[in-house]
Amino acid sequence: MRKGKTAPRISSITFYKHRFKKALQLFGERDQDPVEAYAKLKKQSAVSNMKCAKTAGWFVVAAVALIFSIETGQLTVTTSFFSFSIPSVYLLFVSALIWVGFTFSLITVFQFIAFSDAFKSYFGRYKKDYEMLVFLEDVEIEDFMAPPYHDSFLKPSGTAFSIRSLIYLVLICAGLLPVAAGQYYASTYSLSIVRAVDSVPLHKSLAIASIVLTATSTMYLLSAFIPFKTTKQIGLIRWVFLHRLRMKHFETRHPQSSYWLKEEETHSPSERIQNDANNDA
Repeated sequence: MRKGKTAPRISSITFYKHRFKKALQLFGERDQDPVEAYAKLKKQSAVSNMKCAKTAGWFVVAAVALIFSIETGQLTVTTSFFSFSIPSVYLLFVSALIWVGFTFSLITVFQFIAFSDAFKSYFGRYKKDYEMLVFLEDVEIEDFMAPPYHDSFLKPSGTAFSIRSLIYLVLICAGLLPVAAGQYYASTYSLSIVRAVDSVPLHKSLAIASIVLTATSTMYLLSAFIPFKTTKQIGLIRWVFLHRLRMKHFETRHPQSSYWLKEEETHSPSERIQNDANNDA
């Protein structure tokens, strides 16, 4: 018996990168301008980066407000017209919500990096300098900040590239350090509320919700980079291929169309794979 080949293990980031490559394939078949598409991609990437930075900044502000309010249990805001107080546990819950937005926006940033790499790999990284062409189209890009690593004529020094890349990485990590510190204090405070015996039920509920939001969103962020098992869409591949072949040559539906559709509904993917393997044997 010959076993069918299994699809590779890929992460969520790689999965969407693969779908993006398939879209680029169709884009190339339409003879559309790659530079225009890359300009749009970089604009969306810049918006994503700015949104991620703003969300990180809002989280730091919420975390700092939470830290200063822990001692008294509330944050007092005074203006020239009125004064009001916000319990610390509400600030904790708000910071957890902002943290969820930060993790989601961070996934989007990494996804656009993968899209940009897929674009230049598909259309030829050394055929055209897409960064410079997009710059001439009056599009602001952030590729100038990262160390240069490719050119069609000149090759940067490997040592210089490694040193600049390390410094660039340190700058990014230093910028995210206040975010990590704020999350540490927020998590510590939420755990102290949950463990306290005399906590108000509403406050304990908000603390538990904050812990769940923080933990699940963080795990969701990490899961985007963890490869997962995949299987080939055998039924769909067979259906699309043979249906197009039949329509191209005979301009009618394939006589097995009803059977395949019924099989797709009644059999699980593992059963279909096993049946196909038995037929190949």
